[in-house]
Amino acid sequence: MFNRCMSSSRLRHRCRMAACMQVMKSLLDSVERQERIDLKRQRKQETSDERLKRVSQQRLDSLLSKHKDNLRKDILKKRSVLEREIANEIHVRMFLSLLLSS
Repeated sequence: MFNRCMSSSRLRHRCRMAACMQVMKSLLDSVERQERIDLKRQRKQETSDERLKRVSQQRLDSLLSKHKDNLRKDILKKRSVLEREIANEIHVRMFLSLLLSS
């Protein structure tokens, strides 16, 4: 009879242990699932931040490129004006030197 009681108490103990193991496994699975979801959210947020940084950098690069092009055009215009002025000055001096020498 004692063996029978022990076996039934062992059986109950095993059932309790199995139930506890299932609960623990369920809790661990839930925690791991939540950690994976949080990690995905974090990655998505990082990706979003990186995308915003990249778009911002592209805008800045575009503005810089436009500014450089405008500066280059201004420099070319000023250079052209100066070359014309120098050419006119040379023509005037040559004309004056011809007039004075003749």
